[in-house]
Amino acid sequence: MKTYLTNFDFEECLKKENFQPPKYNKVSASLEFIFFWLCKKNEQLYTEKKYDQEYLAFIQQMRGQEVYFTQDKKTSLIPWWGKLESENDWLKEREVNSNITSQKIREKLNLNTLNSKLITNKDELNAYRADCDTQVVFKEEFGFSGRGLHFDTSESMSFPVVGEKYVQRVRDFGIRMTKDGHYLVQNLIDSKGAYKGSLVKDKFEEGDSILTSSQKIFEHYRQQFSLSSLQIDCFQYLEEGELKFNPLCEVNHRKSMGGLAWNLHKEFGDNVSLIALVHQRKLKKVDNFKDYLSSLGPRLYNRGVNKGIIPLSPSDSSFRMYFITEESERTLQHLVKDWWKAESVPGERLPAEFVVYF
Repeated sequence: MKTYLTNFDFEECLKKENFQPPKYNKVSASLEFIFFWLCKKNEQLYTEKKYDQEYLAFIQQMRGQEVYFTQDKKTSLIPWWGKLESENDWLKEREVNSNITSQKIREKLNLNTLNSKLITNKDELNAYRADCDTQVVFKEEFGFSGRGLHFDTSESMSFPVVGEKYVQRVRDFGIRMTKDGHYLVQNLIDSKGAYKGSLVKDKFEEGDSILTSSQKIFEHYRQQFSLSSLQIDCFQYLEEGELKFNPLCEVNHRKSMGGLAWNLHKEFGDNVSLIALVHQRKLKKVDNFKDYLSSLGPRLYNRGVNKGIIPLSPSDSSFRMYFITEESERTLQHLVKDWWKAESVPGERLPAEFVVYF
């Protein structure tokens, strides 16, 4: 049986000056439960945590397969979220996932819609800022979920960075391209760029136009780096009242939250599904997983009709994650509001990221 370490600090490892094998840490441990929802039958998780047997039994009942973990520190561990088994892996992933690489490809393919620019020192940064008549944002070479973004030029940052216009983003998407096909997921992002969830449905009206540009981008990455799969992040934005499209924000050559959402939607979803990631401080405390399930009441997932809510995380997780699915965006929004009212602490408003139907 293969044993995996959930290296959710993948981008942090890429930022280091030299290769260091991933190690167990609090960052990865906080989200490692995701492994149980995607693992195959011959795979187990390395963890230093203890898991409620009610929680593990629930996953096994839902997925129809046993899930395993080990605390044996002598076990050989395979990085799971992103491939970092060797220095050669590290060198390749640094180049593929780099925002510097994305900028060069953006320019080469004439997809530089935000007038982004590679900046190598403080003088170039100040000159770029002076030339722009709008607010700008600076992106470090590696970032994840809003980390590595700078809006203030006085902040300490490591060069090179990519500077670009700061625009009013409307909708964010992640499209997973493979040699055999693709799937598209809407990423639910807050104002600071942090990931809060995903929306999945069978067809997005923007899908065809996103696919056209993404095929061009993927083909370039595929040929340059011999890849079989790549997630391309892109977004719609408003500029002077006009809806525009940025086809290449960044790429991810690793697993993704969008992949989790897509796989759960295929396995459990009705017509439209949502993943919500919420810090536990915004939610009512529950003592154990049995109480966690009870708190959802009639909202709990019903396999007979493929509707309802599946709690993905254990009850004591610092971040709670839910899979919510319904027959339409309208009925999904009703369920999301009902869920939030029941689960959130008094006074906490429904996050704007979870408003998906107007």
